[in-house]
Amino acid sequence: MRQRLAEEYLRLLREGTEERASFISDELFYLFRELGSRARLGRWTPEEEVHERRLQPDDIEVVLRMAEETEGPASVDLVRYWLERQPQGFGVFRSVSTGETVAFTGRLVLPAPPDPQDLATAPVVAAAWEYTAATAPVSPGEHIAMTRFSIYPDRYQAPSRVIDLSNSRAQGEAVRARSRAHGFVIYQDADAWAERLKGVMHDTGARPRVGEHSRVRTSVRPPRTTSP
Repeated sequence: MRQRLAEEYLRLLREGTEERASFISDELFYLFRELGSRARLGRWTPEEEVHERRLQPDDIEVVLRMAEETEGPASVDLVRYWLERQPQGFGVFRSVSTGETVAFTGRLVLPAPPDPQDLATAPVVAAAWEYTAATAPVSPGEHIAMTRFSIYPDRYQAPSRVIDLSNSRAQGEAVRARSRAHGFVIYQDADAWAERLKGVMHDTGARPRVGEHSRVRTSVRPPRTTSP
């Protein structure tokens, strides 16, 4: 029964709307919850529940303030940079119980060959391209996907409902994507997240610095796909 449900969820992921992708992925994770990693607890109180929506212009000030208070000015500059280049990859999370905006994420799609300006501006992105070149180079027409920002000030760098939903959306996008060669998730606390994601994602070992912080990148590379 569980296998049939998993196959149906995967079909819905491939064929359903983008808006439903994270919720379907969430159900799929729950179906196999006893096999999950310590990064994904899957048990949250009603007060911890959040919902995601696309970033709107009036969210930008709040997003920049969150980046400032958790990661400092260097991160704020990078959030601004990617908001200008890929605003469609950003989402904000509101508390279900209060309606307050409590977190944001930023997911990037980086086509090959890499943009020289990205390499010069964004140390984490540059390190990702270095890793792919050394392991499994990305061919022209393919891309890498990256969850670059996942900032929830009240539970910064800790397992949370925000990270659950963000990872669900990233996994849903991985199933739906064409020509995706690598996927990366960025965390600051290298040792903690490498342990939490052990057996689920691979720690690249890279620790690029952004301001006062270093970042751990964990990656998973699914089989390459091509557009039909």
